[in-house]
Amino acid sequence: MVERHDVERAQRRAAALRCAGYRAIPTVAGEQVTAEAEEVAREGHILFYRADLEASRLTVDRARELLALFWIKLNRECDDIAHLSLGDQTPRGEDAANELSLLCLQVDRWVSRKEPNLSTRVHKGTPDLYWQEIAHTMRRGAGHPAIFNDEVIIPDLLDYGLPVEVVRDYAQVGCVETFLPGLGAPWTNCYLNLAKCLELALNDGRCLLSSERLGPPTGDLRRFDSFASLFEAYERQVEHALYEMLEAKDVYDGVISQHALDPLNSAFIRDCLRCGLDATG
Repeated sequence: MVERHDVERAQRRAAALRCAGYRAIPTVAGEQVTAEAEEVAREGHILFYRADLEASRLTVDRARELLALFWIKLNRECDDIAHLSLGDQTPRGEDAANELSLLCLQVDRWVSRKEPNLSTRVHKGTPDLYWQEIAHTMRRGAGHPAIFNDEVIIPDLLDYGLPVEVVRDYAQVGCVETFLPGLGAPWTNCYLNLAKCLELALNDGRCLLSSERLGPPTGDLRRFDSFASLFEAYERQVEHALYEMLEAKDVYDGVISQHALDPLNSAFIRDCLRCGLDATG
């Protein structure tokens, strides 16, 4: 027999899931995603938390315990990097850290495990209390949370011509990569060996192991008359390696898009369904 409170609990969870997946649902329904709808959805998680506290369906201790169980489950079953990005700003540029952000930091200190890979965004409006919780958590010595500075990252993203409301919604994915949720695939799969680039700069573009030329000729080290000369050679090697990496990534993406489609992630990226494209493409 299904009791009334079971139905009500299921309805609350369904509503919370709708907020969690708000980027995909309007696309499935053929509706337009507005900035106002995004802000409501962004605040949905904290509204449900506060409503459950006020209705005595939840206590802070119980919420902390549930989060801790989620942390433990990630460490038991996650075979990849599960990144959780805290902090944030609203589309209007207001601080979006809240009591759930604080609770997540407290739980991370309590459970003290590898997953989730925890990070937080900070900016000039970050409140002192949140800074204190960040400091307490970092002091534990586990490397969490990583700190990302909005005052640096947001201006850099704006240089690409993106609207400020979109840029303020950036997050981290994987290890430390910056991406825009709902606007691109949440992975990069690119690794650039900067130490190798330095080796090539020190050896006129040749590999010390094989003597093969892997980079452009940038001059004999003995002829460099300053650190600036070396750094210029290093920058040329990095630029060359970067373009080679991107060419290889194009080939990789072409293969993946044909043989390893990702419908779940695609459902959370705008326009994938409308355009009939997979996130891997």
